[in-house]
Amino acid sequence: MAKKEVTTIRAGEVQDKPFFAEIDQWFESIRNRAFELFRARGFPDGRDWDDWFSAERELFFRPASELTETEKDYKIRVAIPGFEASQIEVGIEPGFVTVRGESTRKEEKAQGEKTLFSEFEEKKMFRRFRFPQAVNTELAKATLDDGMLTIVAPKMEPAKLTVEERIEPSKEKASSPEKEKVAVHAA
Repeated sequence: MAKKEVTTIRAGEVQDKPFFAEIDQWFESIRNRAFELFRARGFPDGRDWDDWFSAERELFFRPASELTETEKDYKIRVAIPGFEASQIEVGIEPGFVTVRGESTRKEEKAQGEKTLFSEFEEKKMFRRFRFPQAVNTELAKATLDDGMLTIVAPKMEPAKLTVEERIEPSKEKASSPEKEKVAVHAA
């Protein structure tokens, strides 16, 4: 199977589908289901993340993934067999990447054939990854090749910081440890 480009949506872009608004709705679905699980257990403390992850697993397919980095970029690989490039959207922001997809079931039966059981189903897939450092959203690319989604996002060049002025620490607060205040601006 040849590599195929995947739709990449950058924060702030105008688009036909309100990608980020839909992601907010998906989070709300997870939040509601997690609360139902929490309530069903009698509102005990200390297991809220268990409820969240259980709700996520019930509502969405959570594919295996990895995040790697080089000096220049981050690479995310997500195993999503059975999905086509047209069924996947990648939302990119400077600090995050969100991957979502919905697969549809294609029923192909020969004449006279009947299904006795089937484990094929429509799937909703959702993953969100945080980058340790901001990325250049304009240069990010996503491709799908044989069920492996690869997202390459170049790191932003760190801003060169310059010290504009140094301010003497206040003598009025003798009890607090002295700290030097520095005004910093991106060059």
